[in-house]
Amino acid sequence: MFERFVVCRAVLILMLIVSSGLPAAARQDPLKGWKPVAQTRALSLTAVEESGGRFIFHFKNVSGRTITAFAVSFNSDRENTTNLFEDWFDSEQSGHAHGGEFQLSVLAEETAGSGKQIRISAVMFEDGAGEGSAYHLDSLRFRRFGHMLENERILAILSSKDSYAGAAGIAALAQKAGRLPDRPADAFASVERISLPGVSVGELRRAEEGVLAHFMQGVRNARFNLLRKVEDFRKLPAVSRDKEAAQADFISQLKKSYGEKSRRNHAFCERLKGGIR
Repeated sequence: MFERFVVCRAVLILMLIVSSGLPAAARQDPLKGWKPVAQTRALSLTAVEESGGRFIFHFKNVSGRTITAFAVSFNSDRENTTNLFEDWFDSEQSGHAHGGEFQLSVLAEETAGSGKQIRISAVMFEDGAGEGSAYHLDSLRFRRFGHMLENERILAILSSKDSYAGAAGIAALAQKAGRLPDRPADAFASVERISLPGVSVGELRRAEEGVLAHFMQGVRNARFNLLRKVEDFRKLPAVSRDKEAAQADFISQLKKSYGEKSRRNHAFCERLKGGIR
């Protein structure tokens, strides 16, 4: 009788361990059921969090190189998908070295229909080379070229002999920057006289329509950044310091900032082999 009790007790304990272990294992899944589909193995999806109607995706650079831009998508159907792009080229971050980790926050509604599948579509490296989907790589490149060309146009505006003193000067700067383009044709028209080493606006125009939209977005983003800075300056309250001196300093800092952007743009384009490809 004693031996039979011991055996039954052992079986009961084993069943409790197995049954309690299953939900624990599910809870320990760092990806929360998400399945990465890799078109490049330069990035690893390490964890997923859900908070406030958003998914927060954690990535790690496992490429051995510095990554400066990447693209992910939800849903394999290109006509009905959410594509998300991140480019650190024009930011203080400038990229992530090998082993670096970063996050991407995405609205849950943007992942609808994905079946919890995230496609790591493409990455771009420090030298302009890339891995992954050709379409997504072109989208990243064209967005970056739009951004760079618009920055060059802004530098030309700031470097002109026109005066940007006083309220009229600030208004003139905003007017010369222009409204945000709504069509790729408008974006191209605004930068057609701007040049960068190895970059032909005429060649860029010949890309497929979907990629041209990314060029326009790059122009929009760069122009929006300037217009936001101008508007923020306009909203500054009067201070004890002379307003004219403050405005002159603001314009001077803009010139310096866009001059640094220009030097980086030229250095990047000169490193590219074969122009835009």
